[in-house]
Amino acid sequence: MPTATDTFSNRPVHELVYTVNASTPSNGSTTTFSWSFSIETFNNLNQPFGTGTYNNTAPNTAYLDGTNNNQQSFGYDYRNPNRNRRYTFSGGRRTAPAGSGNRTFTLDVSMGSLIGSASASISIPTGPAPQPPAPPPVAATGDIGIISRASNSITVGWFTTENPTSAEVRRDGTLLSTSLNDLNFVDAGRTPDTQFTYTLVVRKTGFPDATDSVVTRTRRVAPTLAITATALTSTSASVSWTSTNADTVSITGPGISSTDLTGSVTVTGLSPSTVYRWDGTASNVDSLDSASQTVTVQSNSIQTPATVGGVWNGGTWAFPTVRVYSAEAGNWVAGRVFVRNASNVWQRWV
Repeated sequence: MPTATDTFSNRPVHELVYTVNASTPSNGSTTTFSWSFSIETFNNLNQPFGTGTYNNTAPNTAYLDGTNNNQQSFGYDYRNPNRNRRYTFSGGRRTAPAGSGNRTFTLDVSMGSLIGSASASISIPTGPAPQPPAPPPVAATGDIGIISRASNSITVGWFTTENPTSAEVRRDGTLLSTSLNDLNFVDAGRTPDTQFTYTLVVRKTGFPDATDSVVTRTRRVAPTLAITATALTSTSASVSWTSTNADTVSITGPGISSTDLTGSVTVTGLSPSTVYRWDGTASNVDSLDSASQTVTVQSNSIQTPATVGGVWNGGTWAFPTVRVYSAEAGNWVAGRVFVRNASNVWQRWV
């Protein structure tokens, strides 16, 4: 409760006593001010009387309650036997927001030419601005997820929040990392088409462990397909194929439309002296997300021979010796053997 005093300009035996009381709740809300002052005289031999005025200024405050009499006139009388006397005044309460800085209260009192005037000022800070309560501590959390998968590796990502003390990442119980955050951890050397469980454990002192898990599996190995073609005669060929890691196979081309995973077919009805090849696709489906892997291949090219007749012995065409009996010549001759060629023209064979 600060107090300021001042003596009057013409009568030092008169004293002004000014008091301002500030009250701020412990929660730091609005600061409330109340004020009062008194005028005292000691051994006042001149015994004056008359009318005085006072002006109490309180900038940047708001009237709250009580008597709003910051400016007022008053009568005084110090005549015998009242030459030692006190006059007391008080005003209504005023307020200012907490944390808004100092408030300077000034009281000016005038009591005429005989006694004169006096002034007193008091500067009082408002209370501290209210602070929000500190948030209570919270448990740490974490999330783990799969970024990408291959047939022999899985890329994992995870992050933590709320300042954990430590963290662990395990694959089916095997410790992989103790990093709090990692957005591109590659777990290599995995078996294709195999399921794994990745678990993140987050620890924070004073709280239970937080866990998060994700189940995934490596992709299947991509399928393979090989097609081999071999010419047998001028109108036939042998086509065979093999595949691995395939769910479906499709072989198409002259004389073949097959979905067997592995096969061998003798194709007939081909044309002599013609180039042939066969197409194939092999596919499999990922067991986790149904993504498809497909390979497309072609066989080697073959050309059927132009020779009409004969037997293929694996390296060359062997022609049989054909002889017919000629009555004209009286013996067996070969010069008169004719066959039709691929162009449907009769030609001499031997």
